[in-house]
This record gives sequence, structure tokens and C-alpha cells, in this order.
Amino acid sequence: MATIRDKMGHFIQMIAETTDLMRNLVPVTNAIIVWNTVYMQAVIEQLKQKGYVVNESDLQHISPCRFGHLNKMENLRSMLKKHGNEIL
Repeated sequence: MATIRDKMGHFIQMIAETTDLMRNLVPVTNAIIVWNTVYMQAVIEQLKQKGYVVNESDLQHISPCRFGHLNKMENLRSMLKKHGNEIL
């Protein structure tokens, strides 16, 4: 049976791993935002070339910070599966 000290040690280790993960994801996140920006601009230009009306007021409601197409929670889930029983 794990002692409280063991559980705290595992919890602190998980926090450290999460912090490292988040620190490493910052450049990846920035690259995704840049890619989304470039891709969105290309789509808007393509729509305009095909004759679609693109209102500038509509563009105020879109953002390159959308990440619905990414599975950003998978690493957190796998880390919880790996360490979850140790800290609970």
C-alpha cells in the first residue's frame, strides 16, 4: 500500500511532466496558429476568386486559434492512464 509520501511524490512527478509538456507545446501551438492563419487566408482568397462574397464584418468572427481539428488532450489522457492510479 502506497504511503501519502509516495502518492505526493507521484503527484509532483506528474506535475513536473505536465509542466515540461506544456513548455514544449508552446512552439507547436505557435506553429499551428501560423499555419491556421496562412490556410484561412488562402481559403478566403480562393472563395473571393470563385466569386463568393466575403464580408469583412464576417471575418471578425473567425480566429486562427481554433484547435478542433487537433487531439490536444490525448497526451494528458495517456499521462493520467499511466500515473492516475499512483496518485489516487
